[in-house]
Amino acid sequence: MTTMSGAASASGPLEDRWGRRLGVFLPGVVARYLAVELVVWRAAIALVVRRRALQPCDEARGLFWFRYHEGATLRSFAIGLPFYFVVEAFLVAHLVPPHLQIVRTLHAVACVWFVAWLWGSYATFVARPHRIAEGSLFLHRGVWGHARVPLNVISAIESVPDDQIEDEMKRHPDAARLQVLGVPVVAITLNEPVVPMGWLRPARPTTKLFVSASVPELFRRTVGWLAPGVSRR
Repeated sequence: MTTMSGAASASGPLEDRWGRRLGVFLPGVVARYLAVELVVWRAAIALVVRRRALQPCDEARGLFWFRYHEGATLRSFAIGLPFYFVVEAFLVAHLVPPHLQIVRTLHAVACVWFVAWLWGSYATFVARPHRIAEGSLFLHRGVWGHARVPLNVISAIESVPDDQIEDEMKRHPDAARLQVLGVPVVAITLNEPVVPMGWLRPARPTTKLFVSASVPELFRRTVGWLAPGVSRR
């Protein structure tokens, strides 16, 4: 069984490293949540201040890396919802009586938090493409999950038509789901179970993964060419 790191080094993504450090003082799930929260806010602030978050991170640069953020539904929400919240805040400010200032304040905090998560999540989609390095396929879904799959345990990889995605997922209820809404899906079958990392904790061992790829055919053909166990037909 193979465990996942999701980054080029054994230390893993930033939230993994920070979660381990915070875990010295806090319960595991609490430490993990706080680490993810910090990473999301860091990405959102970087996006607003420097726009550096809207490019792959340095360790993702190389010959084989594959985007999955292009076409993501989250991008539309990240662009449109802030304007909606501005209008909503204007209405709340005029409809909520002044003596209920706490309601206005809580509403403003909730809007800012939600927008930060939208922008931060999307920024991590861009910064963490799937990539091939060190004999492994590193799969990502921003801060929401990641998996490291050795190329030699991949037995099949195929694109899943949009109208068959739900049926395929019902056929494989134990599969790891690293797909992004609005982006084409690719199914990866393994001959050895791996343990992906979820948002807060490791997922169950699985031999099937559903992942998103903006250019699924390029992703499928490249991984299939490099994975020795995949048929070349």
